[in-house]
Amino acid sequence: MKKNVVKRVAGFLIFAVVIVALFCNLTWLFRGNGSEAREEIGGFRNQGPIDVVFYGASNVLRYYEPLTAWKKEGFTSYNYAVLSGQADSMKDYIAESRRSNEAALYVCDIRAFTMIEDDVMEGGMRNWTDSLPVFSPDRWKGITSYLFSRDTEDLDVPSYYFDLLKYHTNYEALSDEAQWRNLDRSAVYNVDKGFEPTEGHIPFEKPEISEERTELTERQSAALEELLDYCDKEKLPVLFICNPIIMKGDDCGLLNTIGDRITERGYTFLNFNRYYDDIGLDFEMDFGDVNHVNYLGAEKYTEYLAEYISSHYDLPDHRDDPAYEQWNIDCESYAEQQKEWENSARTAAEGHLQSKENWVGVRSCSDFTTWFSEVNSPDYSVLVLMTDVPETLAVTNPFREMAEKYGIELGTDSLAGVWSGGEEMAVSYNEESILVFIGVDGGRGTPACKISAPEQLIRIGTDNYFVPGQKNQIVIYDNNYQAPVDRVYVDLTEEETVIRRQ
Repeated sequence: MKKNVVKRVAGFLIFAVVIVALFCNLTWLFRGNGSEAREEIGGFRNQGPIDVVFYGASNVLRYYEPLTAWKKEGFTSYNYAVLSGQADSMKDYIAESRRSNEAALYVCDIRAFTMIEDDVMEGGMRNWTDSLPVFSPDRWKGITSYLFSRDTEDLDVPSYYFDLLKYHTNYEALSDEAQWRNLDRSAVYNVDKGFEPTEGHIPFEKPEISEERTELTERQSAALEELLDYCDKEKLPVLFICNPIIMKGDDCGLLNTIGDRITERGYTFLNFNRYYDDIGLDFEMDFGDVNHVNYLGAEKYTEYLAEYISSHYDLPDHRDDPAYEQWNIDCESYAEQQKEWENSARTAAEGHLQSKENWVGVRSCSDFTTWFSEVNSPDYSVLVLMTDVPETLAVTNPFREMAEKYGIELGTDSLAGVWSGGEEMAVSYNEESILVFIGVDGGRGTPACKISAPEQLIRIGTDNYFVPGQKNQIVIYDNNYQAPVDRVYVDLTEEETVIRRQ
């Protein structure tokens, strides 16, 4: 009888193990969160010893380049971060990472603490939780502490723990080779060590930094204290930082208050928004949006931060250690990709700078054909309000090219329109108003542009560029700089087009 019981128990256990293994593998196969996140988090476990681990969200992924730090200083580092990573989960990020690596230094970027929400941010949460083994203890702790500190009514809570409930209809995964590779988690190797660049460019003005303090919300305060308590309890060597951003709203006041709390607890806090000049950041060149530098800025920031870490912490230089030769190999294989990122970011930045340098030429140009060839560009928006359009134009009339390219109807009582790079954004005839948002966003928003003949408006944001008494008015607006470039008045006859300015 005892033998039969043992056999049945053993059989049940084997069956349970097979079912659990099958369930886990199906989960990895069907998962639909970002592949980038799975590479960053899964790849960390297979990197070998890491001296310095960075925690955060895109504020880490887009800023700090571990292989540049290796090349310059010789210590190993890794970005344990995901897009939209949640600040009140940072302690769980650290706890989970320590299961595979105890670092000499833990670096926490606290930028995300200024953006903590009361609602569940599903995307940011799942980018981390759905990149870990289903039954990871720290995953379950992280899910529990995050969800149940918020309102979970109408929330599919079980699908956070068992995410196959969410992704089970992701049948496209079955034909995706990358999804099948996820089944062998030990083979995930992340050459870039968690760096994902921004290759675009948006120009900004250098922000003003104030000494004001803004009170933290109850949730922000609690999350920060929990992280500091965890670091105290575990006696972790931690450096707290905030990378350089385009300050807006309460950013500066919140960061100052957070910095006070951190230093009061005995930790070092570096707010790199106070080190713009030391880093060498060029706000016209080095940003991709309000929250992220582009690759040009990331190189400068990484070199500065790596030198600081190397000079303030006793870290080994592994570059000549045979045990770390793979890092040298990765660095060499990575060089070509780095050059491509640099060229891409620099080309975008220099193109936008060139459009700004062209402002002088645009503003002084009196030949309509030449002027139109300059402003009919993706860099500019062309805002048109006309109340005197001839019914016919001579073949030689310079305005004919603009009319044909923009599809402007001749002989209309009034025309209101906006074009960018030759593409129509909005147009109306016969005194109807238009409302359109113009400019490149990049996290700073886009101003509303209203054009109305009856209301005498060519308004961008709060500024009205309409001039009473002028029949045909055109305003040129730089989409990247979000600034007016030129304002002209066009005298039109069947034969001629004449540009005038005040």
